[in-house]
Amino acid sequence: MTEEQPKILTMAEAFEKRHSTRNFSQAPWSEENQKFVEDLVKRLNEHPRIFGGEVEIKLAPSGFGKLGFIVHENGWLFPKIAKETDEKRERDQFINIGYILQRAVMEMTQHNIATCWIGGTYNRGKSEEFCGGNCSVPAVIAFGGDDKDRWVEHVVKFFGSFRGANQYQDKFFDLKTAKPITLETVGERGVICMALNKIPCAMKPHSYRIVFDEPAIHIFNAQFNAGPYKNIGGFDVGIVIANVQMYFESLGKQGKIEVLEQHPQCPLGGEYICTVTMTD
Repeated sequence: MTEEQPKILTMAEAFEKRHSTRNFSQAPWSEENQKFVEDLVKRLNEHPRIFGGEVEIKLAPSGFGKLGFIVHENGWLFPKIAKETDEKRERDQFINIGYILQRAVMEMTQHNIATCWIGGTYNRGKSEEFCGGNCSVPAVIAFGGDDKDRWVEHVVKFFGSFRGANQYQDKFFDLKTAKPITLETVGERGVICMALNKIPCAMKPHSYRIVFDEPAIHIFNAQFNAGPYKNIGGFDVGIVIANVQMYFESLGKQGKIEVLEQHPQCPLGGEYICTVTMTD
């Protein structure tokens, strides 16, 4: 008898399931999984970037972790960009990285491949050397089969899961009712708000802000820097844009990304980034 293959998840199911795995499975990695990831990388390297610039995804083997935070992974995704000295261009590149790698993460989640966004506990010098040198690899994705958390994962997730005391009303605003959205009033926006609230994030609590004005969703960000780390909030912004667009696509629509000259302000604060509009 052949082993039954796990089903491919809907995007809504994938939004709910996605979590960060640091202790990957030691079970054999299938040729089907490897082929899927290779094809995914090829396809996403042809996918449009949202703020210009060049981000090339490099598929790397295991062996780039540090301090034992990542173990038994089957590979890595490295976003290769040019070294950047202009802060605004670097921020845009970080948004691009968040956007394109999150699309990879969610498609892998749909196919039951576990992932972990990593911004610190990887060998950055070795990853840049793998990508040819004279470049920057500012964040990465490890992937493989899922397995149970070790004690260190429980500790990391306990301290890293804080998303603000008021998880919805601090960042989601309904333009039509002119009120913040709460867990009690989320209604038909439940899937997209859950998908955004559960993002793997560099900024804790979340710094992005969302104004719902269907069919448009306006995206803002209140803070890009965290201590000495410049622009890392850009990763979160890119992840948010990707999740909004993939949510619209899961409904059989398209998500048109635009930077509008005229846009609403966000009563919850934040700098306007862009608008994603659902279209046929």
